Amino acid sequence: MPFRSEAYAELDKEWKSTCRECSDSWFCHNVEGMQNALFCFNTKSKRYAVGNAEVGKEQFGRAKRMVQDYVLQSLEEKKSVPLSVFNVACKDRI
Repeated sequence: MPFRSEAYAELDKEWKSTCRECSDSWFCHNVEGMQNALFCFNTKSKRYAVGNAEVGKEQFGRAKRMVQDYVLQSLEEKKSVPLSVFNVACKDRI
């Protein structure tokens, strides 16, 4: 079942910063031609990528589910998602 909601649609703009010709990519910056990407930056033409590394469909699916669970929990509890491509690795982001 795809993850879609009104909150996701609104946050989508913050989660993708300067993504050109990308699909199903979250928390990315300055990327182009990405398909199924999480936490990628300054890269092009990758599929099933996490942190700029192509990890394959299965591992990408696991990582995406973890991120979706975090986003849903955060939206339910805090009504926001304190996460962006610019602070994902910061220990004080939450």
